[in-house]
Amino acid sequence: MTEALADDLPLATGLQRLYDRALALYFADAEAPLGCFLIGTAATEAARDAEVRKKLGSGLRELTRTFDARLRLARKTGEIASDSNPALLAELAAAVLFALALRSRAGDSRASLRAFSRQAVQMLCGGGPSKRARARRASR
Repeated sequence: MTEALADDLPLATGLQRLYDRALALYFADAEAPLGCFLIGTAATEAARDAEVRKKLGSGLRELTRTFDARLRLARKTGEIASDSNPALLAELAAAVLFALALRSRAGDSRASLRAFSRQAVQMLCGGGPSKRARARRASR
């Protein structure tokens, strides 16, 4: 996640790279999509195992914190609107990742999930860079 969401990449590029890498991992087995251990397996086992539940919770919070940090930077640099809510967007970005994991296991095609992720990235980025970011890029 840290590499995909690196500060030197545009936010949309980083988010799409992250989702694409997740899909590559989820679809690595040609016979059956793997999904994600954290989302697919740990979430199920957490109901019966307090230690798994604790690790699941900390893993999910860490994913959200990573998204939140990158989204806060994006707001600061004008990649997303100054009135955006990075904490909420981070929750949504994480939810997209979770949906990709679950839907891959449920049989959705890789192509349909990539299309979904592309629309999600567009939504998370507010349809494109803010006016300030566009002006800054144009002046380079």
